Amino acid sequence: MSVQDLGSIGELVAAIVTVITLIYLAVQVRHSRALLEENRKLSLSAAYQARTGFRIDLAKDYSLDESWLTLQSKLRGGHTFQPTEVLIANFQSLTTEEKIKYMLWSETITHSTDNALFQLELGLADHYIEEVAKQTVRAQYPMWVHTGITIPQRVQDWYAQDRSGT
Repeated sequence: MSVQDLGSIGELVAAIVTVITLIYLAVQVRHSRALLEENRKLSLSAAYQARTGFRIDLAKDYSLDESWLTLQSKLRGGHTFQPTEVLIANFQSLTTEEKIKYMLWSETITHSTDNALFQLELGLADHYIEEVAKQTVRAQYPMWVHTGITIPQRVQDWYAQDRSGT
């Protein structure tokens, strides 16, 4: 066997090993994609679970609190819906304690909304969550500004963008 024959055999072995390596890498890439998709679904599920848990806890805590129900009744003038101007005017009639309670609740809602907008940026929330977050900002933002609570930057940016129509 000559050196040329050995070189040819070496090239053949190298070609076979290269093909086997490419097949192995293709299988690994396919497997990695499947794992990434599964992790994305798990993240989405965890986000939904956390959001649902937060809403349930918030609703339960506030619906059982007589002073919160009284505060909401004063703020809304006995109605389920009031324009922002009416809410702002009625806010002035609340006691200091009621104002503080309302402001703490509002800050909780702004941070929950900020979290929803962040999850939208990451692709971890669906169209329904997007609409709820945006409706919340549109409805509450003037009241948040009036009460002087801290509004997260992402919420401020989204509101400015929504107002400008871009």
